[in-house]
Amino acid sequence: MDAAANEMEWTQPVPDYEDLCVIGRGVSGLVLRGKSTRFGRDAALKLIAPAAENSAERFFNEARQTARLRHAHIARGFDCGRAGQYFFYAMEFIRGESAASKLRRLQTRRLKEIETLKIVQAAAAAMHYAYQQGLLLIDVKPNNLLLAENGDIKVADFGVAKDLAFATAEQWTQAFAAYAAPETAQGENPDIRSALYALGCVWYELLTGAPPFTAASPSAILVAQINDAPRPPAAIDAKISPATGQLIAWLLNKKREQRPRSAQQFLAKMTTHPLVKIANTDDAPPDSSPKEDADELDESRDRSAVHDEGFVGDSGIV
Repeated sequence: MDAAANEMEWTQPVPDYEDLCVIGRGVSGLVLRGKSTRFGRDAALKLIAPAAENSAERFFNEARQTARLRHAHIARGFDCGRAGQYFFYAMEFIRGESAASKLRRLQTRRLKEIETLKIVQAAAAAMHYAYQQGLLLIDVKPNNLLLAENGDIKVADFGVAKDLAFATAEQWTQAFAAYAAPETAQGENPDIRSALYALGCVWYELLTGAPPFTAASPSAILVAQINDAPRPPAAIDAKISPATGQLIAWLLNKKREQRPRSAQQFLAKMTTHPLVKIANTDDAPPDSSPKEDADELDESRDRSAVHDEGFVGDSGIV
């Protein structure tokens, strides 16, 4: 998670956690850093205050389902519970920064194209693996893509029951408008192609410093998602390669049937990009799900990898 200079101490107790401080805030809740007294390790805790009182069962079910994911590009969850009016979900603490944080601290507000290729490949690989396990990773944004100090790239927030924190449609719109696919903006159910559209919005932002559509209000952004064509990335930065522009245009097609039908199909197309081999020179290609022993090897290198005790929630270890 981001190493924030303005961390604030958190005084409300969270069972089995100590040395708590606030390291992030968003429209859906807070992110704390703390130490698990049960596991003896640092953790990042996502806290949400649910708008409905009868949402506990769904929250814990989704948290446990997410925690079963084992992939090199997904931050592992290992605990969940209640803290006062909050529900919390604990995951491994990643030492590094988010893609959003890196954008903010760079004078150009843009990442190098070759770095964005690595990030997008990793996110798409995580998306494909999660989808194979029955989970749709729809909440893709720069804040949720973590760039670890050791070079790992991890998706850190699967939006576990995130909509429980929103009492109104306006709150949801504020949170997700910049990355919402046209069909989602029109109230249709999202699918993997909607998630890939969101990934296209993120890729566009990493390259240009802003998402494809910005406006005075979230509702105006949704209208643009439905009706407007985004400005080509190369029109903002001429150094962006045609191959990248074509892939982004594929992801951002207004008609979902004309986008990649799966993250796997998108990853296969990415391998034809002239810069991908260069981007992956020092890394294992992230477009295949790691085997169990490879996953454990990756975690042994990660200073903040979770323990093997499993996931602890209201129903115990799973």
